[in-house]
Amino acid sequence: MPTKKQIMENVNSNMVQTSKIVANNTVQWLDKDNVEHIRFHFTDVIINDGKKIILNSNGHKTKTTRERLNDFQPVVNISQKNSVWYCNTIHHKDVIFYDGITFDVEGHLLSENKENLEKEYKDLNKKIKTYCDGLKALEELPKPSTGDCFYCQFDPNFGKHNIDHLLSHLEEKYFMGSLIVKALTESGYRKDQIAYVWGIRDIVVRSVRSYFKKHLGLCK
Repeated sequence: MPTKKQIMENVNSNMVQTSKIVANNTVQWLDKDNVEHIRFHFTDVIINDGKKIILNSNGHKTKTTRERLNDFQPVVNISQKNSVWYCNTIHHKDVIFYDGITFDVEGHLLSENKENLEKEYKDLNKKIKTYCDGLKALEELPKPSTGDCFYCQFDPNFGKHNIDHLLSHLEEKYFMGSLIVKALTESGYRKDQIAYVWGIRDIVVRSVRSYFKKHLGLCK
């Protein structure tokens, strides 16, 4: 588990008034303007200046991130349905979550209500399901090869900075070994374990599903 110093290493120390560990991998710090920050790992997931509350997952829509967002501010409750996060307050119900969404301390939405995201996420869920169903139905999984797309073979940030490219694989139902390896690696399997789990189709499909959801803004 990282220390407080490690969690705060990218924060300008001149800006910090006080700081303390409040949960695993989580620091509560107060800046010079008395604005409260809840920092989970290396992201300020909550910024509360006493008038407005800004919420941010930095793309990491995990169960623990959602717990931190719910536990360290009293205004918004974030729920999950069909791999999508929704914000609920006494004034709003099922407002779709996005990074940077902002409420006042009484629970009124101050930033845009991006209702269009709900349809986008619903369509995306369908595409991921179709892709994974196709992957599961393959007679044999493709092995990594030089014929796989360049990004999937070599770019360590593929999926993080090239969303359009990842979407194209869903659209084209492009199944490739290199993408499967990336998905299994992100799921925590070591190189020596990947060869073993390659024969367990449910594990492969689950890892690929999680990989797409994570990098395309959905939660598992």
